[in-house]
Amino acid sequence: NNSHYLLIAAAKILGVNDVHFLNISDGYVENTDTTRSQIVYFIRKVKPEIIITFDPQRHYDLYAVGLEHDDHQTTGSIVLSAAYPRADNRFYYPEQFEKDASLTPFKPQFVYLFKFHNTENVFSNPNSKVIVKLTEEEMEYKRNAFLQHKSQYRLPSEPIDMVNKISLSLGKASGTQYAEWFTRVVIYH
Repeated sequence: NNSHYLLIAAAKILGVNDVHFLNISDGYVENTDTTRSQIVYFIRKVKPEIIITFDPQRHYDLYAVGLEHDDHQTTGSIVLSAAYPRADNRFYYPEQFEKDASLTPFKPQFVYLFKFHNTENVFSNPNSKVIVKLTEEEMEYKRNAFLQHKSQYRLPSEPIDMVNKISLSLGKASGTQYAEWFTRVVIYH
């Protein structure tokens, strides 16, 4: 699958060596028990303290700039429901423990949801707002990673223009040159 190679190349630029695929075609992600089970498996296997995913809420203004896709919202919803309550509960997908003895129930501490907006009102709780300020060097990594996703853009300049526009806008709203924003979801412990 060509998109797998593109994602692996982007991950490598960012220093990520371990990439897993669910083998679901682009545009066909569905919030099913099977898909949730696959995500739960990887949460139990990898045991991440923080999971970063898409915001499951629909943001209609993002359609105008090509950043809103059903797959994004669906993925965010699947990941949130997998992170809690499923991954930590032995009664969800008990067959996973039989097939892989290394698995144990696990609950991450946080799920971070991407934010593409530069307005304060996108955060229902100000304590959930996470701003990551980016250096020029970090932005270069981000640009190069986005460039790997050639099949997602009509023009070669599109990913760079998009990354710069969003990161500059969020940076300006944060009092820095470049930034990323997240909503931090604290998982019940």
